[in-house]
Amino acid sequence: MFVQTATLISHRRHNYGIFLSKGIRQADIYLMIIYQITIALTIGTLLAIVLYNGMRHWINEKLIIAAQSFRDVLTLDHTDLLPLNETDIILCFGIEIAISWIILMIILYFMPLRKKTMPGDLLH
Repeated sequence: MFVQTATLISHRRHNYGIFLSKGIRQADIYLMIIYQITIALTIGTLLAIVLYNGMRHWINEKLIIAAQSFRDVLTLDHTDLLPLNETDIILCFGIEIAISWIILMIILYFMPLRKKTMPGDLLH
């Protein structure tokens, strides 16, 4: 995640210099980057939930078919092999957001994006 975030920021570094030269505040640039990362993680998490639920139903269907074929050998009362609930997903998403924001703040701290930064320093 650190590499992806660093790549995102370094590729847009010249844009931040242009934003500073146009009078956009440092805090607004920080919020813009946080917003972009949050939106990307939200979309990724929603896609992962959809794929997870699809895979879960598919695997459970196959397991039920196998359990019916071997019902005299196997005793399966609970056939859910991927038992994640909404709380687990929300907790993972929250941890993911927190870690990404921490990484983002570390990267932005070491980048010369401050009030006294000359916009030309970010254009190279």
